[in-house]
Amino acid sequence: MLRGGMMLGRDLALAAERCQAQLGFPGISVFAAAGTGFRELLLAAPALRTYRVVRRSTAGAVRSLGCELVATGIAPHVTLRLPGTDFATLARLRDLFGPPIPNPLAR
Repeated sequence: MLRGGMMLGRDLALAAERCQAQLGFPGISVFAAAGTGFRELLLAAPALRTYRVVRRSTAGAVRSLGCELVATGIAPHVTLRLPGTDFATLARLRDLFGPPIPNPLAR
């Protein structure tokens, strides 16, 4: 599972608010496909090419926080439904994605 950008707290909060307004629940956009490697997922998700860094996690890790993967848009895009948008939840979510990784396909 990949998300583009640094995942700063304010950016996550704004994304969750936008999702709430559009889909009726707080969430963030991610790209995920079972059994897909890092580079394969980058190639399958052209939207990620606009980010100089991406962050990586797993479905199991985010589910441990109480998140749910919801199919939205065209695969491999999914929305990660969040259990809340308080500071602690967003900070833990960011930590579950690990450190920023340079995007080798960035434009």
